[in-house]
Amino acid sequence: MSENGRKTILADFIASLVEKNKAASLNRDFGKSLYRDEKIPGRPSAAERSSPKRTGILSKIDEMREIQRKPEARYSSTEWLFYKQGKLMENVEDDFVFNGVYKRFFPNYAIMNDEQLRGYFSWRTKVRRGELVKTESCFPTLYMYELINQIGTSSSEDAFEKLFFFAKNYDLKDSGAEYYVQDWLADFVAYNNLDKSYVCRLEGYETANAVSVMNNMDKYGDDKLFAAIVLASAYNIERSLFYKKKGDEYRETVCHFFRSYAYHTAKNRKKSLLEVFFGARMKTYHRMFPGAIFYENKPHESCTYTTDAFEYTCKRGEWYFDGYGAGSLKSRKIGDMVKYLDSLMREKYSFKSTINRPELPKYVMKMAEESIDGVMEDRKIREARTVKIDVSKLDEIRTAAINTRDKLIVEEYEEEIPEEIVGKTPVLPADKTAEDENGLSAAEREFLRRLLYGGDPLEPLRSCGIMLSIAVDSVNEKLYDSFGDIVMETDGTSVNLIDDYIEDLKGIIGNEDT
Repeated sequence: MSENGRKTILADFIASLVEKNKAASLNRDFGKSLYRDEKIPGRPSAAERSSPKRTGILSKIDEMREIQRKPEARYSSTEWLFYKQGKLMENVEDDFVFNGVYKRFFPNYAIMNDEQLRGYFSWRTKVRRGELVKTESCFPTLYMYELINQIGTSSSEDAFEKLFFFAKNYDLKDSGAEYYVQDWLADFVAYNNLDKSYVCRLEGYETANAVSVMNNMDKYGDDKLFAAIVLASAYNIERSLFYKKKGDEYRETVCHFFRSYAYHTAKNRKKSLLEVFFGARMKTYHRMFPGAIFYENKPHESCTYTTDAFEYTCKRGEWYFDGYGAGSLKSRKIGDMVKYLDSLMREKYSFKSTINRPELPKYVMKMAEESIDGVMEDRKIREARTVKIDVSKLDEIRTAAINTRDKLIVEEYEEEIPEEIVGKTPVLPADKTAEDENGLSAAEREFLRRLLYGGDPLEPLRSCGIMLSIAVDSVNEKLYDSFGDIVMETDGTSVNLIDDYIEDLKGIIGNEDT
């Protein structure tokens, strides 16, 4: 064997040892089942060199082999070799039936035989067509390496979408990559300076979005703010019995409180709202794309990628991560505040089940009580203004309307009303729609006067063709601003004034002779 041949074999052997050391460093149970010795492709034998030249995909595989046999490959990294071979094969398709199994820590083309390579490219062809075929080989990890290196993609956005889709829809359990894929996605967004909207889509990084929402409460409605609080709270809101029973009141109260607290913090405290909730941010050295084969053609330029929850910084090719701990972020302080609100609401709403209240500063407890009382009062006013229709009484209303209509029909042969009786009946203005300073029409004012001082209150309504229930609703609505409550009630056939408001109503209508 020539001296060059021996050097080549020695170089390949050393590369294999480096590969084994990388695998051993992970020290995961997963690795024990995946590692096995494999033959390292060396220089072609004399028989191979004299054999007919291969065609099709085998010819492309031979081109791959040539890259790793070039002199520059001996002094280049595994990452360089992976990238060069991957770009060569990025558009290759195959339909080979692979019945073997290929498993190892850091799969790469250089240590795969022809069958394994064809098996991978055939599997990848199906994946690219939307067929996520389950395999016992570590092909999924190799495929994600390609996407991280933007092999077979049109842009960084395209690479992210494919990686995100694959990670979300393919079962990565026992693949080894399941431990890293969320870090890869986050690193990919920062490394390629993608739009901040991509961060909010990452599984495991929902709290990064929650932190952003809480830091900009004025930009979001209660639904989004409450969802953010649920994610960031150490207290499990969704398991609360009171929340399950009074969800709307719960959501409105919690959001009201946190908006008030955010305003107080901005006005009176030196620490930011996020520092109060999550503590000081910490900057640590960060290795981009841990556990993956990732090639950098040149060091990344210095930059900063900032979100409300965390920040990536690159200085002279070295990366640092500065954040509150995105991915597992749960605030004890937020949890205590929510739990206190939960406990106090149960008391004020007379809820049968109670929970203990955590200790909070007095001003926070006062703020919590004010939020609960304020929401309860607002809801009470809104409910009073809401017109509720009892569908079950519609038939009764129709019957009453028909009877009223029949009573209003005057037959031609009806006797003439004696003059003395006519004289006793107040005459309504010709313009029956004219309203006084309280908005009451002439008919409504006479209706109310008769309720106060006596007489048939329905007579002025019948003369104008107004139903009793409609008149009651109209008067209550027009006088609501003055009383803050309804002034009369009806069951559809009779009407009663609220005793507390009789004297005030007399002040509006005047004395009996008015």
